[in-house]
Amino acid sequence: MIFIKLKQEKISNSQLTFTVIGFTIGSSLVLPPGRDLASKAWMAIILGLLEGIIFILIFTNLSQKFNMKSYFEILKKIFGKFLGTIFFSIFVLYCIHLCSLVLRNFMDFISTTMMITTPIMAIGIAVLATTVYATLYGIGVIGRNSQVLVPLTFTAVAITVILLYKDMKIMYFKPFFEVKLKDLLLASHGAASFPFGETVVFLMIFPLVKNSKKVRSSVIKGVMYGGLIILVAVLRNIAVLGIRSTIATYPSAQAVRLINIGNVITRLEVIIFFNLLTMGFIKCSVLLWCSCKGLSELLNMNKYQDVIIPVAIFILFIANFQFQNVMDNVKFTEFYPLYAPFIQVGIPGLALIVAKIRKLI
Repeated sequence: MIFIKLKQEKISNSQLTFTVIGFTIGSSLVLPPGRDLASKAWMAIILGLLEGIIFILIFTNLSQKFNMKSYFEILKKIFGKFLGTIFFSIFVLYCIHLCSLVLRNFMDFISTTMMITTPIMAIGIAVLATTVYATLYGIGVIGRNSQVLVPLTFTAVAITVILLYKDMKIMYFKPFFEVKLKDLLLASHGAASFPFGETVVFLMIFPLVKNSKKVRSSVIKGVMYGGLIILVAVLRNIAVLGIRSTIATYPSAQAVRLINIGNVITRLEVIIFFNLLTMGFIKCSVLLWCSCKGLSELLNMNKYQDVIIPVAIFILFIANFQFQNVMDNVKFTEFYPLYAPFIQVGIPGLALIVAKIRKLI
C-alpha cells in the first residue's frame, strides 16, 4: 500500500490554463486532427477550435449555474439520483476509455519509432507508472508540472519550425481554399471532438479552482493557446511534407526527421518523443485523476487514491488489447466523433435544458 500525505487539493487559474494547454495538445502533435483534408487540415483545426469553444461555453455555463459543484451532484440534482448516476457513469467510463486511447498512442508511437524491440506492454507499464505517481499527489501537482512542461513543448515546436524553414514550400498549400464543404465540416467536427471537446473532463476539476469566476476564461485561453500550437505544427508538416503529411502515420515525426544541419544535427525525432512524453503525461494524468475521482464519488468513497492502482491496471489492459496495430488506432479516429460529442456537449446541454424547464436555474 502506498501512503501519501493528503491535503486539500486546489489549483490556481494559471495552473488550470497551462493544464488545459497540455491536455489539448496531448497526443495531437503525433496524431494531428484534420489530416484527411491533406493541405487543408489547418482549416479544419480553426473551425474545429471554434466549434470546440461552443462546447466549452455550454459545459462551463452548466458548472457556473450550479456554483461549481461536483458534476455528479449537478447531474443528480437535475435528473434525479437514478438518471444522474447513469449519465455520470457514462462520463466516468468515457474518461477511462479516453485515458486508454492516449496511453495506446504512447505505446504505439514509442514501439514503432523509438524502441522497436521493446514489448509494447513494458512501454505501457513504464508510462503509466509515472502517471499513477502524479495522480497520487493530486491535481495541484499536475497543474504545477504543466506550468513547467508546456513552455518547454512550445519551445521545442518553435525550434523545429526554425530548423525546417529552408525545407518549407508554399506550393504544398495550393489551391488554398479548394475543398468540399461536406469534407470540411466533417473534418472540423472531428477536430472539435478531438481534442478540443475532450476538455469536458475538466468539469471534475472546476470545484477545486481557486477563482471560480475566471474558470471559463482560463479554459478558453488554454484551448486557444493549445489549438495555436497544434495549428503551427500542422502548418509545419504540410509545408515540409505536402501530400505525404496525409500518408505518413506520424507526420510530425516524418517532418522532423528531415532536419539536417551540416550532416551533423540529424534525426531529431527525439523532439517529437519529448512532446508526446510531456503533453501525453499531462493528458493521461488528468484523465486518470478524473476517472478515479469520478469512480470514488460513484462508490461513495472518501479517497480517490484508493482506486488509482485498480483503475490504472484496467486502463493498461484496455490500451493493450483494444487495437491490433497502429492503423486500427488511426482508423478509430473516424468513429470517435460519432459518439464523443454526446458526452462532451450532449449531456451538459441536455442538463441545461432540463434545469431550465424545472426552474433550477
